[in-house]
Amino acid sequence: MKPSRCLRPRSSMSNVKISLLIACFATANLVAHPSEPNIYKCSTPAVTMLQEMSNTLMKEYAHEKTKLKDSTAIKSYAKRVTSNALLPSLDAEYMAKQIVGRYHWNNARSRDKQAFVESYKTLIAMEYSDFLLDSSNDENHLKFYPSRRNTPAQTIVLATVNTDRKKSTIGFYMHCVNNTVINNLPYKTWMIYDITLDNISYLDQFKVAASSTVRNSGLPGLTKKINEMIAKRKD
Repeated sequence: MKPSRCLRPRSSMSNVKISLLIACFATANLVAHPSEPNIYKCSTPAVTMLQEMSNTLMKEYAHEKTKLKDSTAIKSYAKRVTSNALLPSLDAEYMAKQIVGRYHWNNARSRDKQAFVESYKTLIAMEYSDFLLDSSNDENHLKFYPSRRNTPAQTIVLATVNTDRKKSTIGFYMHCVNNTVINNLPYKTWMIYDITLDNISYLDQFKVAASSTVRNSGLPGLTKKINEMIAKRKD
């Protein structure tokens, strides 16, 4: 993700858009059928889930783009599928807790927690929809490798992507979360809670970038800062 001026991670993350790490797979199956997402239970290998999504995304998006043609309609479409498909694949609340820290999270009011999570999700969706618009014609597809450090509840899937300068290694950190209900039955599904680029954690970098705002203004202050970022992107 291209960091904002006020929350800019100090790392080589800026060399490759962090959007590439997720958008290459997370919107795939909702591109063609936005109301019928595939549900990947934890019984499905995480690497299989990512491969299937990655293989579908660009093809489907390119097809839809030719039908829409109008740039405004294309942009609206990208934002819609990103919000509908990407966000359910991210454990945004878990990520929010890590960014804010246990003390500030535990002492925050419920409405402040919810406001922050919603603003954070909106920012992520905007970043990734921009990626979808900017890079749908490039050839930087992800190549996935078998999962490592597997447990029934957690796994890491590695992938490589060629950039203009070098081949980068991406790590998708995923855990099995009991958060999906189908036909009134609960299911555990894979969710992403962190991504690394050449062993640099996106979650850690965002936490470092936001730490001074959290320390000085608490959770409401960080939410306000993110909302300002969102407003600027809409202008």
